[in-house]
Amino acid sequence: MTILLAPLRTPLRVLRDWPVSSQSRACRNAMVASTVLAQRRAERVEVEEFLARAYVRDSLPRAGSAPLPPGLPLDSAPGTAHG
Repeated sequence: MTILLAPLRTPLRVLRDWPVSSQSRACRNAMVASTVLAQRRAERVEVEEFLARAYVRDSLPRAGSAPLPPGLPLDSAPGTAHG
């Protein structure tokens, strides 16, 4: 009788193990997605900081140029420690 049931053991085992393997794959996919999102967030912050520094640098008066308009503090640029 056990010889007749042997071919059924593998499909039954697959069905029994499916929820665990499915959950494991879902967790792995979530970790990969979370890592990608964290990398994109870090890159976005880096770009924002770069643009803020470029804004401040371009706002500084140069030799022979007109002074900055009143009421434009240099430390209030977006992305700086004070702004």
